Amino acid sequence: MSILTDTLRDGHFYFRLDSLSGEKRYALSLMRIHKDIGAYDMLGHGPDLYLEPGALVRIKGEGKYLPIAKVSSPVKDQKLRQRFISKMSQEDWKRSQDLFIEYYALLNDYSYGSDTTRTYKESLKRKMTENMAATDSVGMLLTEQKLEIMETEPFGEYALTELCSIASFVSSGYKDFPKYRETVTRLANRLTEEQKQTRQGKEILSYLQQVTKVSVGDTVPGYEYVDADGGKHYLSELRGKWLLLDFWSLGCGPCVGAAKELRQLSNEIGGKNLQLVSISVDGEEGWKEASELHRITWTNWRDPMGQAGSIRAYNQNGIPVFVLVDPEGIIKDIQLGHYDGLLRKLTADIE
Repeated sequence: MSILTDTLRDGHFYFRLDSLSGEKRYALSLMRIHKDIGAYDMLGHGPDLYLEPGALVRIKGEGKYLPIAKVSSPVKDQKLRQRFISKMSQEDWKRSQDLFIEYYALLNDYSYGSDTTRTYKESLKRKMTENMAATDSVGMLLTEQKLEIMETEPFGEYALTELCSIASFVSSGYKDFPKYRETVTRLANRLTEEQKQTRQGKEILSYLQQVTKVSVGDTVPGYEYVDADGGKHYLSELRGKWLLLDFWSLGCGPCVGAAKELRQLSNEIGGKNLQLVSISVDGEEGWKEASELHRITWTNWRDPMGQAGSIRAYNQNGIPVFVLVDPEGIIKDIQLGHYDGLLRKLTADIE
C-alpha cells in the first residue's frame, strides 16, 4: 500500500510522515513511469526503513542499487540492518538488482512493445525464463550469506523478517530451500522468548512444524481464528451450512479484485444456505485497515499464524485461495487465484 510519493529531482527526494501507522517497517521503491503506455519500469525496491517518531533519516546511494544504499538513522533496528547488509556481498546484491530491473524491462517490452510478432514474443519469454533462473541462482547465494550472518549477529527486525521469509520457502519445499531446515531451526532456537512471541517469531516456529495437507473429499481442518474483537472461532461452529472460505491478504492484487465479487455475492445470497468466510493472513492492524477499506460485512476472521497457519494445509503456493465446504464439513473444491465470475461459479448450485 503506497502512502507517499515524490518525484526525483536533481538526484534528491524528500518525505515527511506526520504520524506512524503503528508499523515499524516501511520501504522505498524507485520507478520510471511511462505515461504514454500506462506502464512503469521498476528501478529499485528497498531498502527497508525502520522508523520512530522524530527520527531524521538520510539515504544516499545509486538509484538502481537502492536496497544497499547507505541509510543514516538514529533507530536501532536501522543500524542493525545496515550492519547486516554491510557483511554481505555487495556484488551479489547488485547482480540481483540488475536482474530485477532487466526482468521488468523484458516484461514491459512483452506487454507494451511495438514488435508484436510471435517470434519476438517467444524470444522475450525465453529471456524472462533465463532471467528467472539467474535470479534464483544469485538469490540462493544471498540466502546462504544471510543464514551465515544470522549465526553470529544480533537479531533485529530485519534479520527476523528475513528468517521468516526463508522459513516460508523451507516450509513450501521451494526449489533447494528444504536443505536449510536444520539451519533455520537452529536459528529459531536462538530467538529470545520476546522475539518468539512476535507475529514473525510465531510464524517462523509455525513454518517449521509439519502440517497435514488436505484436498477435495477431506474434512476441513479445525484451526483457530480470531475476530476483530479478539474472540476465538472455529469452522466447526458453522457446520450445517455451505461455506466459501476466502484466504486473502492486503498486499495481494487478485484478493482485492475478489473482494468486489464477494461483496456482490453477500448481497445476493438471500435464502441460500451459504456463508462467506474471509480469513486474512495479515497482521492485526493491516487486516482491520483493509477490512474497512474493502467494506467486509460478511464473516471476517484472521489467522493469528498468518501465512504460516492454516492456508498451508491446502497445499497452494499463493493467494487468494478459495475453499468450498459442504454442510457436513467436507471440502468440495479448492481454487487458487481469482477471475471475474469464479465465486458465482463455485456457489451456483447451492440452494
